[in-house]
Parts: sequence; structure tokens; C-alpha cells
Amino acid sequence: MTVLTVSNAAQFNAAMASAHAGDTIKMAAGDYGDVVIKSKNFATDITITSADPTHAATFHTLSLVTSSGIDFKGINVTMTPTATTLSFSPAVKITDSSNISFIGGAVTGGKAVIGVLPTADKLDGSGNVIGYDTGLGFGVGGSSHITIQNVEVSHLMKGIGVSYGSDVTIQGNYIHDVRTSTLVASGVDNLKIDANKMTDSHPWVPASGVGGDHADFIHIWTDPNHQTTATKNITITNNLLEQGDGVAPLGIYLDDNSNKLGFTNVKIENNVILNGAGQGVRLENVVNSVVDNNTLLQTSGTVKNAPGIMVADGSHDVDVSHNLASYVLNNTTGVIATANIHDNTAVQAWDATKAGYYSSAVLTHVEGMTSSTGVEQYVLDHLGGTTSSTTTSTSSSFTTTSSSTTTSSSTTTVATAPVGNVAPTYTTVDTDVAMKVVAKGTTDQVLVGGRGGDGIVGGVGNDTLVGGDGNDGMVGNAGNDLMIGGNGADTFTFDAKYPTTGGVDTIQDFSTAQGDKINVHSVDSNTTSDVYKPFSFIGTAAFHHTAGELRYEAHGADLTVQGDVNGDGVSDFSIILKNVSTLHSTDFLF
Repeated sequence: MTVLTVSNAAQFNAAMASAHAGDTIKMAAGDYGDVVIKSKNFATDITITSADPTHAATFHTLSLVTSSGIDFKGINVTMTPTATTLSFSPAVKITDSSNISFIGGAVTGGKAVIGVLPTADKLDGSGNVIGYDTGLGFGVGGSSHITIQNVEVSHLMKGIGVSYGSDVTIQGNYIHDVRTSTLVASGVDNLKIDANKMTDSHPWVPASGVGGDHADFIHIWTDPNHQTTATKNITITNNLLEQGDGVAPLGIYLDDNSNKLGFTNVKIENNVILNGAGQGVRLENVVNSVVDNNTLLQTSGTVKNAPGIMVADGSHDVDVSHNLASYVLNNTTGVIATANIHDNTAVQAWDATKAGYYSSAVLTHVEGMTSSTGVEQYVLDHLGGTTSSTTTSTSSSFTTTSSSTTTSSSTTTVATAPVGNVAPTYTTVDTDVAMKVVAKGTTDQVLVGGRGGDGIVGGVGNDTLVGGDGNDGMVGNAGNDLMIGGNGADTFTFDAKYPTTGGVDTIQDFSTAQGDKINVHSVDSNTTSDVYKPFSFIGTAAFHHTAGELRYEAHGADLTVQGDVNGDGVSDFSIILKNVSTLHSTDFLF
């Protein structure tokens, strides 16, 4: 067993040619270019490592073909895209090989220099978008007993791809900032995916807005070109899948793609998925398997995007239990799934008064954790709302507003006036159809829109108006009303009678960035004259005893808008804006 020390590409190639079983090749720091290792087989593994762990040796690309018994430790691969780099060009390629490990170090790519422009409508044969990350971190094909461990993989089209092999371990890696999916696999038996962190996917969207990239954290599919029976023995455990600054990929997707091959003996346990994709876990044609102790929390999107677990396409003999998710369901359309679903906890971030509520503070804490260990218990310990609900039957019994069912009706819920400007209890209407919701009677009411551009009109009570998604228009009318615009450019309108009712309305989520507006056009700015004139916005200046002035002042984290309509220098009406630090004349419609 010999230790061979090398400092350049020529010396490395010579060392590989002369190496024997059990030898170690130590590489001095430096650039070793593109390296191909072909038909090198060792009965006892050789080790290729950086001589100085703090100054790693670097390959441009590394290719292993029909080789075995080689361990890389603490080596970097930095692939700089050229005019020949395609979206699927691997930085590390392992083909028809066995007993290969890559432990430690970093594998990185870069921006494509060929392909279509970001403003294109579709991709070309390269699969590249100029200026977007390209390449595949690890491309493993037809190989067995492969280990990828404790490697940082980043700035590529995809992180790790494995096809038609067996006995592959992907463990403890940090995969981030990719254009599409972090880990994909097809036709691979005995696949172990454990304790990885995956985050930040940045897909390309074509100019037309149709098509473009699709991203998953973990996507595993069957491949009828390389298998005739079910994919077997897949373990996905202890992974942290976090949306981060990217889009919201589907979390874990076992995709049979109507191949009628499926998956057997799958274990999905103790994973944490933090994103805004409604299908956090999707299983197709999975049998004799376990989905247990996973935590799925929502970090983006609307209620409909809260991640849950869907069991589909004839899956059976699957035990799905002790998971925290917005929903856990057997698909009841097409080929019906019959998983045994029990003892799961429905969790949600949209209604503090309902069971399973987790606050933004809980989510922030979880996002700060570096592994999946302890996350589920932490969330369970900090759930709010009423007593947490669980499912105990063989089919899911809890329903949430994450359903994709569309309705065009409105919902009006009687509730008490909000206390302390805390968001109230309400029922979400899941509809893309613009609608008008009007208060009825004299009680305090909660009026809720959906995803369309809704018109919501309060009554004489202390009402709560919730716009939801879309560009909504809201009028509180009499009483001390609370208005919550939601996403979109919302308009909060104050009618001619507002200064005379004695009410003070509160806008919970005013956002200049979203294009929200405060409409005071109908309010008479000068009650001492019959001539109409718009309000004059004076910022934080004091009233000048001139009718028609509009100003604001800070009260802690909030602002109060004040208007003087008679010129006495005293505010005649007020509007409270929560968590707003400044206003401009462009925030108003006069």
C-alpha cells in the first residue's frame, strides 16, 4: 500500500496508471483539468484525496467508466460551462462502475453560454438558457454500490441524477441553487437518500408564460426501458427540503407515470418539507411501504398551496401515520388508492383559532434548524388553536381549504368584532370568480373573498373584510371595521359618510409594493365650500387650519391617517394602518 503524491494533471494520470489495490493518491492544491478514468478496477479500494484538506485539489470534470474500487475524499469539481456544455452534461460522471465513493468536497457548475435567451418561448436541443445555471452535478448510470456523501452541490441545472443502477447511497449532502430539481432517479433499486439538505430551485419561465422548467426536490420514476418489475427498497429519511429563496418544488414524488411498474418496500420517514407546493409528497402505485413522522409546513403561496400527502394510482398496503401536514389523502379518482391513513395531525398557518395552527415564529425557528432532527416535536409543542385534530380511519377524515374544488358562491360568517387587530376567524372561499360580497343585517360580520378580484362591502356593524388573492375593492361603511386585502393590488375605499359615522377603520396589511391604494375621493374634503377639490397630502406636517388637508403620524409600529375637512386644525376622521412606516401621496386616490 503506497502513498503517491502528485501536483499536476500529468503526475495524476501517471499515478493512476501505476496504482495498486489499497494505494493512496494525495493531490496537492491546484487545477487538474478534465480527468477520465476508464477500466481501472481495484480489489481493495484506492483513495484519492487532497494532500491539504484546507486547500482542495480541483478537477474541471471527472468521468469514471467501467471502473471499480475508487474513493474520492475532499476533492472539488468545478465545471466552467463552455460552448459544448449541455444542460445534462455532468460535472461528475459515473458509468457502468461499482464501489465508487465521493465524500466531502464541492461540485459546482455555472451559467450557460449557449442555448436560448431568457426571453425565448421554448428551449433548443441544448436545454440551456443563457445566463441560467447548466449541467448536472453527479450523473450516475448503470452503476452499483455508489456513495455520494457530505458534498456541497450547487449552481447546476440539476443536482444529482441516478439511473438504472442499484445500491446507491446519497447522504449528508447540501444541494442548493439549481435551475430545476435537486435529486432525480429512475429505475434504481436499493436507493438510500438520507440526511441531505436541499434548497433554492430557480426555474426558467419562457416569455409566453407557458411551459418552461419544472422542479421537484426528490423525483423518482419507473423506467420501462430498463426494468420489468417494480422499483424496490427505497429509503428517504431525515432530509430537510426547504424552499428557501427559490420556487416551491414538489417535495417527494414517486412517479409511476402510468407504467404499471410501481414501487415496493419504500420507507419515507422523518423528513421536513418547507414549501408552498400543495402536493408535498405524492406516491403513485406504491405498495408494502411506510410514510411516517414527516413534517410538512407552508412557507409560501395561498391556503391552497399548503403541502400535504397524496397517495394515488392504486397504492395499497401503505401505512401513512404520525405525519404533520395540511392534508393526508387517498386519491379517490382514477385508480383508487387504499393506503392505511391514521394518527396524522392536520397543521395549518392561516387561522389562529383553528386546530393545528403554527405561527410565523414557529416557522422561522424551524427554518433556522439545520437538520430534520427534532422538528416534528418542536412543531407539536408549539401548535396553537383548539385541540389538535388527528385522523384515525383508513381514509383521511380531515378536510381543509387546500381543496382544489371551485365554487362561485360567497361565504358570510357571523363573528364578534376583532380584538386588538388580530386576524379573526373566517372561512376561505376557494374561487377564481370575481364576486361581490355584501353584509346583511346589523350584526358584526366577516366577509371573505377568494382568488378573484372581489368587491366586499361592510354594513353597520364592526365588520371584518378579507379580500384574499386578486385585486380586491373594499368598503367598510359604518362601524370600526378591519380590512385585510391579501395578495394583489387592493383598494380600500372610504365613502362620503365616513367622517360622520364616528368609526375608525383599520387596514391590516396595506402594501405600497403590491400597489394597494386608499381611496378618499368620495369624502368631502371641504365641508365649508360647495366647490369640490381633492385632498392635499401634507405628509407628517401639522394641520395648517386649512380644510382638505390629509396627514399621517406614527403610533409605535403603526400609522394613523388623519383628515381635516373643516379647517379647524383638528382631525375629523382617522384610518389606522398596521405595521406601516411611511406613506406617500401616490398611496391615495383623491
